[in-house]
Amino acid sequence: MKYILTLDYEHLDNGLFLTNIAQGLARFQNNRDDARLVVVHGESEYTERLIQTGIMREEATIRAIKDLNHRLVALFADQGVSAVGLNGYQRECITLEEGKLNINMDYIESLHHGPVLLLSNLVLNRKNNKPTPVPLNRYLEFLHMQFAPEELILFSKYDHRSPSKENSSGPAPAPPDDLTGLSVPTHITTTAEFITRINQNPDQ
Repeated sequence: MKYILTLDYEHLDNGLFLTNIAQGLARFQNNRDDARLVVVHGESEYTERLIQTGIMREEATIRAIKDLNHRLVALFADQGVSAVGLNGYQRECITLEEGKLNINMDYIESLHHGPVLLLSNLVLNRKNNKPTPVPLNRYLEFLHMQFAPEELILFSKYDHRSPSKENSSGPAPAPPDDLTGLSVPTHITTTAEFITRINQNPDQ
């Protein structure tokens, strides 16, 4: 079984959230020998911080995504998660040519023998043979078609807001602002719900 787990722009800049997810993934890895998880990410506010140092936006975006991929692999490893990190342009794994995305699934499968694959949205643009970021919503729709996952998981835009004691329900889960209008089925969750599902019912 395959799952796609999405780390969006806002959540990627939340250290506590990422640590909690890494701890949850460690339990997922221990509980599910038959499952494969593709964790997909793009950029975060780290891009803006690089721009403030004088780097042009295009270069800053590419550098930020590359750095995030390495940092997330390291964070996951610190929590006991064995993850393979991959930027889509590497080994020409995912390419963009004349507006169409293509993927080398044989190469993906050769890497994805472990439970967790960490995949960025940097692909190889055939027009100039350089890395280029693909909008995360388009990228997820493409990956959903290729992987046919059991679930495409998004974290609610309200996930960082803890409900008060007076209002224990909190706001209803909603997709992140940059991932609204996806044309494929999604499961919108919170950190707490995601970890609970892993701990209590690993076969779901």
